[in-house]
Amino acid sequence: MICLILPPMGSGLLNSKPRKFRSNFVVTNKKKLELNVDNLEHFVAAAGYAQAATYHNLTDPPFVYGGRWAVAEFVVPPQSGIRNQLVVVPTVAIFTECHCGQGTAELTSASLQEGGPMLTGKWNDCQISIPIDDAGRDQFNVTTITDCPTSANLGPWNQPVAFTFYSSEVKKAATVFCWPQISLYNVKAEVNISTGALQQIYTVDQNVAGREAFERMSGRGHNGLSFDIPLNDTKAQAKAYAITSGLPAAIYEVAKRRRNIATVVQDMNGFWSLTKEAYTRYLAIVAKYAYFVDDNSMIQGEIETYETTIFVYSYAGYGLTGALLLIVILGSIIHYLHTKARKDVYLASNPDTIAATISMSSHSNFTGLIDAADTDTAIAEKLKGMRFGISQNTWQVAAYREDEHAFGVIGDTSGDIAGSPLPYGKEHFFRDPFERGETFDDSRKSLLSDTASTITCSDQDSISGKDSPPSR
Repeated sequence: MICLILPPMGSGLLNSKPRKFRSNFVVTNKKKLELNVDNLEHFVAAAGYAQAATYHNLTDPPFVYGGRWAVAEFVVPPQSGIRNQLVVVPTVAIFTECHCGQGTAELTSASLQEGGPMLTGKWNDCQISIPIDDAGRDQFNVTTITDCPTSANLGPWNQPVAFTFYSSEVKKAATVFCWPQISLYNVKAEVNISTGALQQIYTVDQNVAGREAFERMSGRGHNGLSFDIPLNDTKAQAKAYAITSGLPAAIYEVAKRRRNIATVVQDMNGFWSLTKEAYTRYLAIVAKYAYFVDDNSMIQGEIETYETTIFVYSYAGYGLTGALLLIVILGSIIHYLHTKARKDVYLASNPDTIAATISMSSHSNFTGLIDAADTDTAIAEKLKGMRFGISQNTWQVAAYREDEHAFGVIGDTSGDIAGSPLPYGKEHFFRDPFERGETFDDSRKSLLSDTASTITCSDQDSISGKDSPPSR
């Protein structure tokens, strides 16, 4: 029972768990909060990554989290030797949210001079009107909304935008209106140093230093699709066109890959979820560059390291301790009782050898019952009902039959020791089981006990019995 109970308790006693340790560390802050919307290269790069992420379901780039958060970049000195660890840094983050809604879309006949129908889209108090090229082709586009009373006082790059998608197959269109907003937070960012990937962001407050430049924007972020570019700057115009055409093209292609465009256009929210996800990710990447400038300040961070620690389960530990204490107590009691029971048992030699076994049974009172020709069944039948012990007087193995209440054997009564009936009852057990035979007084017992050692067969003739001819 003990062997069945203790192993499961022992196996469930210990467990290894990773334990988190934090230590202070100085990191270099590479970015600080400041408007930086004049560099068109940032928008081109963000649009390219957003398109690829939409096509291939890519993860967020470094220092962008959840497709919405952009964190000021920082670096850990390479000599720190903490690669593949997490660093918790107090920094500034920008949260981007695109309030997108599915607008109405109506196609109206246009005059011959306009060359095709007009698409009119409405959402809340905002409205757009754009021409459709009815030449048997699907179309997609994004337009800055200028007819929107709630944004009349904002600059062109803070205006809401409208994505339009047209299916030539069913002659229907869909519109998605989006009005991006940004929020500034002091945060604690967990960053994996080796990959630059943000693991988690914990907001602290919104009392961000340098937020004054953003307050005049009234929380409206750059829409990423409107730019103040001179008409004669053809290179910049080409970059702007790549941005405004690439993002809706990516949304269109993903929708086409998932379902038929005609089906998506007729779905009430067919393009809404795809547009919101792709546009929000694009603006989060834009925020990483458009709202931060280079810096080289030092900030205090924390490094998280994990060490494997051995834990002891409390219940298993208490249970196993109690079981072991109980075993010790019971074992001590049994050992004490057993010591008293065996103190009168004398063994002159180790009984695990053939010679020692013969020395203890050569004059026993039951050896006449069994013979070398007896089978296991015969031996068991002859010794059935007997109990055995060691005589205190002769140190020989003695036996008695419980049913006869007497020591002895059945058979020869010639007076030989091995064949003599021994009329001693159970009360003489371990006392004097032999009617005749040499006994050992206390002085001889002491002598044998003091001089007992391992028995060796040095006289081969005496062991083999050459002095006596073998009996047939």
